Amino acid sequence: MAKTSTVNLYNIHVKQLQKLLTESKKQKDPAYWLYLNKARKPLFMLESIALIVSRTTEDKKTTDWLKFFKKLEDVLGEIDHYDVLVKEFSAKKAIRKELVDYYKKKLEKILVKFNKKLVKREFYIPRLKEFANDNHPAFTKTLILKIKQQIINDVNAAALFFKDYAKGFHNFEEQVHELRRKIRWASIYGESLGGIIILKDTSKLYTWEKEFVTKEVLNSDFNKLPVRKGFPEYIHFNKKAFYALSYAIGKLGEIKDKGLSIEALSKSLEKTGTSKTKKPFDEASRMLGTRESEEDLLKQAHALLTKYYSTYKIHQELFKV
Repeated sequence: MAKTSTVNLYNIHVKQLQKLLTESKKQKDPAYWLYLNKARKPLFMLESIALIVSRTTEDKKTTDWLKFFKKLEDVLGEIDHYDVLVKEFSAKKAIRKELVDYYKKKLEKILVKFNKKLVKREFYIPRLKEFANDNHPAFTKTLILKIKQQIINDVNAAALFFKDYAKGFHNFEEQVHELRRKIRWASIYGESLGGIIILKDTSKLYTWEKEFVTKEVLNSDFNKLPVRKGFPEYIHFNKKAFYALSYAIGKLGEIKDKGLSIEALSKSLEKTGTSKTKKPFDEASRMLGTRESEEDLLKQAHALLTKYYSTYKIHQELFKV
């Protein structure tokens, strides 16, 4: 009989989410309270576990639960997007009130809709109880080895995705943001898989360490992975390559956020009919006080990933331990 993990990977995140949802019932604006109290984090963890298990087992129930967690996480992600834009735009004197109001209305609309859904669904507490009592695929050695291979496949697929744009990016959402989505899962699994992934030291010195393994990355709580006994198998990551991946995700996120902020403000200029030029993106850039054009930011993202994938081939080191 195959040895099976004695650890319930879902449990800690389910309990955290149940606690937040129960507490949100007492709040005047439960949806916004959940967002402020980082309910998206346990949802991300649950989504990531369900994602990798669904892809390696093709278990229908796990796939259904994945859809459930992703739907809730997407709503909080939308709230996050609009809230960040409202706060960012409100802080800039050059950005007119009607442009801020455009996103305030979008934020209010999603909050009203989600608050109604929370009440209707009894704050999803019955669903989480159902999930906690459900039978989930066991983390056997066979499953963990399949998970490892799937992560390897995903890392390689992301590299191929970048190869398709070897000459440069021209779209933030479809290229920069999409590639970041693809590479961040390997980093998220480090935490969500609750100890299955172990970071291994290496004495090898890399030419990219000074740039990609920074103090900020080393001190980040996201890179302090849980350590736990009880698994029949473990997945080992090259510690330096994992830190470099984290750096790339973080820097790409900074560039992506700048680009999406300019795109969002540009969109509000168009939708409100208040653009004073024929180039709303450039107008939005000036309002936000950035000298970087969309082309500049796309070039920055591409230069970063060219180093990561082509110059240093850091992605190929992740499993070399």
